Amino acid sequence: MKALHTRAGKILIYVQSFDVDKEDSLQLETRRDAVFEMRQTFLETEQKLFGLSKEEELDGISMQSEEFFDLVTEILYQIARKLKPLSNPPEAKPSLDSRIATVPSSAPTIRLPEISLPKFNGHYDQWIYFRNQFNHLVRRNEALNDHQRLHYLRSCLVGEAENFESSEESFSSLWKALEQEFENRRWLVDNHLAELFQIKRLEFESANDLHQLLNVVQRNLRGLSSLKLNLEPLSEAMLVHVVASRLDGDTHKAFESHVVGQSSVKWSEMVDFLLNRCRILENLEQERKQTRVHPKPVGARLQPKVLVSATRDEEKRNFGCFNCTGSHYINECRSFLALPVKQRFQRVKDLKLCINCFSNRHIVANCKSGTCKSCGQRNNTLLHFDPKIPGEGTSSQSSASSVRPRAIQNKPEQDRDRVGLCALTSPDAVREQPAPGPEARLVDPALDSKKTSGPAASEDRSVEPKSSPKKVQLISTSGQALLHTAIVYVQGSNGEVQECRAVLDSCAMTSFMTTACAQRLRLKTFPASVSIVGFGGAGHGITEAAVAHVFSKPSVIEHQEVVVEFLVAPCIVNRLPLRSFDISSWIIPEWIDLADPHFNQPEKIDILFGIVEWDKMMLSQTYKLGDELPTLRRTIFGWVAGGPVNEEVSYPTL
Repeated sequence: MKALHTRAGKILIYVQSFDVDKEDSLQLETRRDAVFEMRQTFLETEQKLFGLSKEEELDGISMQSEEFFDLVTEILYQIARKLKPLSNPPEAKPSLDSRIATVPSSAPTIRLPEISLPKFNGHYDQWIYFRNQFNHLVRRNEALNDHQRLHYLRSCLVGEAENFESSEESFSSLWKALEQEFENRRWLVDNHLAELFQIKRLEFESANDLHQLLNVVQRNLRGLSSLKLNLEPLSEAMLVHVVASRLDGDTHKAFESHVVGQSSVKWSEMVDFLLNRCRILENLEQERKQTRVHPKPVGARLQPKVLVSATRDEEKRNFGCFNCTGSHYINECRSFLALPVKQRFQRVKDLKLCINCFSNRHIVANCKSGTCKSCGQRNNTLLHFDPKIPGEGTSSQSSASSVRPRAIQNKPEQDRDRVGLCALTSPDAVREQPAPGPEARLVDPALDSKKTSGPAASEDRSVEPKSSPKKVQLISTSGQALLHTAIVYVQGSNGEVQECRAVLDSCAMTSFMTTACAQRLRLKTFPASVSIVGFGGAGHGITEAAVAHVFSKPSVIEHQEVVVEFLVAPCIVNRLPLRSFDISSWIIPEWIDLADPHFNQPEKIDILFGIVEWDKMMLSQTYKLGDELPTLRRTIFGWVAGGPVNEEVSYPTL
């Protein structure tokens, strides 16, 4: 039904701009035939929907039906008005068999489908449409007598209006009773005005949205005109102002440029501008479709490949604990979790399992699962080793250092404490916890309550793990800065499109992709020799680069594609954001399509877009969520969130 409504709107615009002196009138006749066919199709579809829809959905269907038949009536009227000077007057009045007066046709050999009589269900907002249609088709048909008109009127009343009665059993009495009951002029005027003032603002530049906006305004203006309320200078100025305020930013700017210097703008001028704007946007959209390069295969882009952890599928096929053969996974096994970390590691090696995801189908080199939550290395978080925890390392500090990952060996002492945080919990309580931010501190509630002074106080506040684990609470002393993240789709060398998480950074001079992401996509890399200088002047050499097609998700209104050249690096940035935060109290409008629906949850970053891509991807629209909250910005991937998150976050007790 929506497609028929859109098509009818386009036909109306075509007919309104048709010049009978310069163009072939046969085009109008063809459009008229198409309208009759569309009307018949609409009626058939409407009958099916009424039989399948719920009661609460019927009002919406009735409203769509009214809008469509208003359009059809206007189209037929415009066609008849333009063809009237070209056609001969009818030689005879319509016969009774035709039941309705048809538009004069210059091609009498064409048999048009029969037009069904309109139905009225007793709703006030449908009365004007029904009254006008019935007047044209039945009441003013001089070939009918009052008995026949009464019969047709009774057949048109359905629903609540079916049992409507009058003082006399005559057409004039019943028609007068209907007019007195439903022709509530004040209610109808208020309804039309409310619909005009409640038009939603267009957020994006779209020919289809402009068509719909114009159709809503024109329909209500026709309704007001039928109630003898025509446009006056004041009301016309108000109408132009209201409609202009509902336009999207680009169209509004173009309209202001179009009327600059004019002391007043007529509604007819605005209609002409909007019609021309629709044609321009339709032409641009058509050119964009023709010039867009589709990836191979085309269907792959619409159905991105979702990479699922190898552990999930493979262990479901071999359900049972590898450690004790119980009916649970090994990462839930009590006897396995009770082991010290070093013995867990040895147990996994003895069972010949992947040390990253505990699968028995592949080795860690072929594992597609994530990395350790504590150190970022390719080992399971349950196997993360921290030599500072008693019982987890050896007696020799040097041997402990040899086991510790190289990235952790170089960290200052206070950072090493934070890396081994997961070992502070008991084996039965091992769960994924959000990593503390850079300004987080460890607080023992029992020790923190002691208000002592001097060196002894400092010693009491430190967390000293014992054989029985303590409950530790993480408290953030400040907020964090949220960077713009988005879910994008990247085409691999085999044509498949995979989902990646990206961060948009206007301070980066180029774009980066992680080595793991490039390998997952099987992108062809080529040699590069680039030195990346970061904070403090530290330099890092990049030896590989790659080119990839990047797409926005299919749900975005304007599905777009960009070709990006990436420098390939082992690591770009840690998980973003630094820690999770609650957004349940944030008011995000439903019409905003977030590029990263889980932007508040720490996740790994596959891609970083630099300033060159930033300019291509960032659009002009912004939306402020509130004081001390991030700002949403529109991009080709959807809306991204960025800015300060000023809230104190208290994490659950570990």
